Amino acid sequence: MHWELSFDNKSPELIQAIEDAVQFVETNGASNQALYHVRFVLEEMGTNILKYGYDDADTHRVYFRVDLTADTVQVLLEDDGHEFDPTKTAAPDTTLPLEQRTPGGLGLMLVRKLVRRLDYERRDGKNYSTILITR
Repeated sequence: MHWELSFDNKSPELIQAIEDAVQFVETNGASNQALYHVRFVLEEMGTNILKYGYDDADTHRVYFRVDLTADTVQVLLEDDGHEFDPTKTAAPDTTLPLEQRTPGGLGLMLVRKLVRRLDYERRDGKNYSTILITR
């Protein structure tokens, strides 16, 4: 069973896509924890695509797909933004005092901690991030 949606790289469309994806997962019997993880992953990674993926003001298409199996929720994100491999970013140093830390990186660090698996591929000028979440 799957759900998919392609939408413009605009915040209102991202918000609606996240709501629709979470509704699909909830309707099909995922745990509350899985719902939280799906929402967090789509918000964090989707926001990063919109904020950092493009240098122009042109309209770009972003694609979300959610596949359900008996024990997992698989989320695919596809975009044509700048190449960005979320599996290779360094985790922020949380031992430093707050005023000495470099902004950014906490959301992606949390994504990696919450999910069972995170894979990335750059193909044909597009980013493909696949995330596996326990259902």
